[in-house]
Amino acid sequence: MKVDAKQLPTVRLGDADKAEVGENIFVISSPQGLENTISNGILSGIREIEPKKKILQITAPISAGSSGGAVFNKNGEVIGIATFLIKESHNVNFAMPINLIKGKIDSQKLIALKEAETEDFEKTAEYWFLLGYNFEMDGLYDKAIEAYKKAIRINPYLEGAHNNLGTSYGKLGMHEEAIEAFKKALRINADNDWAYYNLGTAYNNLSMHKEAIEAFKKAIRIKPHYVEAYYNLGTSYGKLGKYKEAVEAFKQAVRIKPDLVLAHYNLGITYLFLKDKNSALEQYKILKTLELEIANKFYNQIYE
Repeated sequence: MKVDAKQLPTVRLGDADKAEVGENIFVISSPQGLENTISNGILSGIREIEPKKKILQITAPISAGSSGGAVFNKNGEVIGIATFLIKESHNVNFAMPINLIKGKIDSQKLIALKEAETEDFEKTAEYWFLLGYNFEMDGLYDKAIEAYKKAIRINPYLEGAHNNLGTSYGKLGMHEEAIEAFKKALRINADNDWAYYNLGTAYNNLSMHKEAIEAFKKAIRIKPHYVEAYYNLGTSYGKLGKYKEAVEAFKQAVRIKPDLVLAHYNLGITYLFLKDKNSALEQYKILKTLELEIANKFYNQIYE
């Protein structure tokens, strides 16, 4: 909003892209018309609601009338604009990153206020997506599924809603439904490495290990250092008895993350299937430095 005035007090604009989860934030707003009310909290999350579009999750209390209030970091810089809250959750409030408007402040294009449009956020796909996300984080997967479905009905191309719908289905053991949801996410964005990873996990849960291998490989092609994808690729190969391929996948996982205990353990077990006791003992030595209890368990398996 622009006004024709001079010598108004101003604030410094920060950079929301440099904000860190866990940092202290402050909101100055007018809840219920009570001007210049200040509340504090932390930046509890940075959520991607669409590709390249993020929203800030904050714990600072806001209520009706707070929308449009400035969200400050500890340096007194505005990093966001208070936008909405979720009534069903405690201390789950949201703000749009200031970066969305920084480039528009100097714009010469003006729209008269009477011609501007407003939007009921509770009728948007983003609202239902974020509501679903919070239900999912609280373990309320049935409610999360319904919220994600509402988001998709409003915006069928909301990639994140399809993907998270799949993860919620998976938590309830509904793996076939999860697979369909992940496939829809990938039809929207064929470069979604997370959707391929989740798809592979769903296939594994249905013992469809060949399909899982292809999904994990696609995730890795998009994200070459995807350690979780390499690890699960190794387990999928192992389920099919392809131990040499499993060894290579587990090796890649520990190259990326040398302290990944389960990858070393499964690599050692795979060496035992290949009758390579010396290589298995090397993994035992590594495990001793990482997790002694698992190392001892593995040692017993070597000499059973």
